[in-house]
Amino acid sequence: MKRFPFMPSQRLETLPEQTLKHLSPRELPQLLSYLCSAYLHAIGESADVVHAHFAIPMGFLAALSPRNTPLVITCHGSDCTLPLAKPAYMGFVRYALRKAYKVVAVSKFIRDLTLRLGAPEERVEIIYFGIDPEKFKPASDKGALREELGIPAGHLVVGTLGRLVPEKRVEDLIRAAARVNRRMDAFFVVGGDGPHRPFLEELAEKLNVENIRFMGEIRDAARFHQLCDIFVLTSVREGLSVALQEAMATGCVPVAVNGYGCPELVKDGENGYLFEPLDIEELAEKVLKTADSLELGRRA
Repeated sequence: MKRFPFMPSQRLETLPEQTLKHLSPRELPQLLSYLCSAYLHAIGESADVVHAHFAIPMGFLAALSPRNTPLVITCHGSDCTLPLAKPAYMGFVRYALRKAYKVVAVSKFIRDLTLRLGAPEERVEIIYFGIDPEKFKPASDKGALREELGIPAGHLVVGTLGRLVPEKRVEDLIRAAARVNRRMDAFFVVGGDGPHRPFLEELAEKLNVENIRFMGEIRDAARFHQLCDIFVLTSVREGLSVALQEAMATGCVPVAVNGYGCPELVKDGENGYLFEPLDIEELAEKVLKTADSLELGRRA
């Protein structure tokens, strides 16, 4: 899925993409060779600006370049939280941030972390992710979308979208779904794929959460969000969630974790609800509270 089709890719010099879902010892040489290739590319090209995403590893590698090319590092989240949890990475991140001409933080939360990690305050700028308002807008007919997917009429639709990996904590939503279903009819849709999917499907079966659909990879995020009434974000590692922004733009009411960059988008009780990380009971209650508000709105 290409989130930003309006970006002029023909004007950008990029490296071949390589994805490693699981890093085993025998794959380490492959990863190191890829990083070395990126480093040699950075020092060998006569560029006007080098823009590295994530302070480590790419920001650090770019900072090692002997050229005096201005370096811009965009920090997204894990590159700032990791060194605080594992001090062995601290020196690498601090070196990269101090060498950068500009540091871009995707949220105030990430900005504060970059300052703790040693970035000069005058060089740090906050630039929020943008979305296409012509694409991410409320659906004219949610019913038609739901009928295509076989979602029962009259059910509240609660969705989440992202990689199915442990840090996304989608299991919290499944456990909350079991509680929600005792009190109302709701249908849950999980968009995205990943190594955690078999565990999540097994958990849903174990908890008898039958009204849930794992939709796999989503190529049209706008269409996914448009069929939902509520969007839930359970992730415990988000600098600023693009999926949350997109969901809100399409008219979903957000129920998001109270931490990281989420409070910058969601004001509890105003445009959505926040719940404490890992608190499944509160998550279920906030979903039910949102459902009540939506029902009152329909009756008004």
